[in-house]
Amino acid sequence: MLKKRGNVYHLSKRVPKRFEAVETRRVIDLSLRTSSLTAAARKAEETWNSLLQSWEYKLAGDTLSADQRFRHAMQTAQRMGFDYVPVQDIPGLPLTDILDRVEASVDPDVEDAVLGLVPPASILVSDCLEKYLECFPEAVHGKSRDQLRRFRNPRSKVIADFVGVVGDKPIEKIGRADMLSYRARLVEQVIAGTITAATANKNLTYFISMIRGINRHMELGLSLPFADLTMREGRKKKRGTFSRAWIQDKLLAHGALDGLGQEARDIVRIMVNTGARPSEIAGIKLKHLHFDGPVPLMDIIPDGRTLKNQNSERSVPLAGVSLLAAQDALYVAQESGRRSEDWVFPRYAGEDKLTDVVNKFLRENGLKEKANTTMYSLRHAFEDRMIEMSIDERVRRDLFGHALNSERYGEGGGDAVRHAAVLAIAL
Repeated sequence: MLKKRGNVYHLSKRVPKRFEAVETRRVIDLSLRTSSLTAAARKAEETWNSLLQSWEYKLAGDTLSADQRFRHAMQTAQRMGFDYVPVQDIPGLPLTDILDRVEASVDPDVEDAVLGLVPPASILVSDCLEKYLECFPEAVHGKSRDQLRRFRNPRSKVIADFVGVVGDKPIEKIGRADMLSYRARLVEQVIAGTITAATANKNLTYFISMIRGINRHMELGLSLPFADLTMREGRKKKRGTFSRAWIQDKLLAHGALDGLGQEARDIVRIMVNTGARPSEIAGIKLKHLHFDGPVPLMDIIPDGRTLKNQNSERSVPLAGVSLLAAQDALYVAQESGRRSEDWVFPRYAGEDKLTDVVNKFLRENGLKEKANTTMYSLRHAFEDRMIEMSIDERVRRDLFGHALNSERYGEGGGDAVRHAAVLAIAL
């Protein structure tokens, strides 16, 4: 029930009998700190629900974890119109804010919340990945099973390595000496040649980003000792490219790829004239191939998997051997009884084994043009051929799914222009 005293609405309501054992007051009377009837009605409902939840917890023996108690306190403070501020920081607030908090503190749970009396829960380093995903579920939303594995595994390993060096401790106890000890271990591995400096920096990034994310999301206010930890990286090894002649005379020679399975063989051939990433092709469904219109197209979209970035979502024109391979793959899929929602390449969709399979085949069959050419080199070769033909940079970036250095205006000529570019270099 709402009551107005002066210009301010109050919540006034009897405590249900079932909570008499945990609540000494018979009537709850709380200022809602607003003169708006609409706002008061909303806040009254939220505050009452919060009180009911609090009494239920007490009836159950207050079995909340420290983390749950802290989150409940934050939510209660927000419902009462306050940000949660730790008790040690309350004296630094404006006097009017302090007085408002004291006035609102007529209920023990509300008092704990608005006066910051509930300390944040300690989070062990070993729990950081699960806590991070609890804070940021969108980080893995839409990922395939293999993409999820590739997200979790390196981060789990980094956490285990850190714990192995400095022990499992609450994140608020991580000091500069701990981070330097972990860095020293990474330096040892770089010197030993078991990892590169780039990998070491990536491991540091995984660890730091998880803890920073948790600190920010949970408003823990921790001062984190993460400055100046990365290592200097040497020059990156340049990935090789295939020449036009090598692709034409070796990779596409009659019977050259027969030792590969049908799915891997078709993916390689599709890659030749699209420059698409292997995982992008492996993740297409039957409905993503379009051969009925004036331009044959392959849609690369986040359907059942995530893409590298938003620029990666695109429709790629098909021509030459790539068009033939896509048509063959679709025919095999349809003859196998697969439907539009099914994968064209089920053996490799959402899996991380395609490049290993193809690279092993290239190596064992003398199909590597140079020591540093791999399956991915087909993507580089596609770009080389476009540059040789002076194809417009906007068109090249649209085909590759790369960001443009300036803002994208219009459609870049549309499918017809991109198709003409691919036809000009298709094998």
